[in-house]
Amino acid sequence: MSRFEDVMQNIREVLRAKEQQLERLQKEIEALRFSVRILEEEEKTPPKIGVQSVETMPSKDNGARPTGTGIKHFP
Repeated sequence: MSRFEDVMQNIREVLRAKEQQLERLQKEIEALRFSVRILEEEEKTPPKIGVQSVETMPSKDNGARPTGTGIKHFP
């Protein structure tokens, strides 16, 4: 193979790798968007009677409760 053919083969390999990375990232983004939709639905739905949320349930370690503010919103 000539130097030109080696360079072209390398460019094709880099392009193929980048396309695979792009496809993986697109799948991850879609999974995150799906997760956001689920979380938004849960936030809109009132809690069922008799069911405690994780934030109000007592902890088993030392009785401390989580100090989080709940679900964060992303743009």
